Amino acid sequence: GSSPGGPAGLQRQASARLHDIDHDTDDESPGVLRRLDIDVLRQMYRRVQSSVLIAIDWDPTALHLRYQSTREKAWVEHSSVSAMAAEASAAVDLNSCLAAFTSEERLEERYHCATCRSAQPATKKLQIWRAPPILIIHLKRFQYVNNKWIKSQKVVNFPFTDFDPTAYLAAVPQETILRYRELCSQRRR
Repeated sequence: GSSPGGPAGLQRQASARLHDIDHDTDDESPGVLRRLDIDVLRQMYRRVQSSVLIAIDWDPTALHLRYQSTREKAWVEHSSVSAMAAEASAAVDLNSCLAAFTSEERLEERYHCATCRSAQPATKKLQIWRAPPILIIHLKRFQYVNNKWIKSQKVVNFPFTDFDPTAYLAAVPQETILRYRELCSQRRR
């Protein structure tokens, strides 16, 4: 068999969690973390092709005995943490929301073409055909992150005046757009 500190003991394939904690009941060093094999971390990173999370489940007694001074609780925050927090809390404007809504999206599933009888790549594009006299916008405030839906905390800036939705309308003849703008300017008077 392999030792608990060996590479096989570092990684559990089913749960993708790393385990290498010394479970000895030695009173001087309970819960000591043994070496982490950097090659195992690299292999795991390549497999998931995203960030790697390392979770350490401490025995409460070991945590209390070993890590109670301020020195152990101190950390250095990487500059990317504050950059990500600023990006997550930055406001977006309604124009960027509508541009994303009307942009072409590549579908994961292919559609079956009756002509060539094979699965073909597909895209979809939502279009707004005409603007109503009163535009009511209901924004989806949830996003799918890490296999769950979470509420978005982003602030959306809405223009209350001079909002022109024609850039997001389906392709229509130029004279229709000009006529729409003319009617809007007449209503403002």
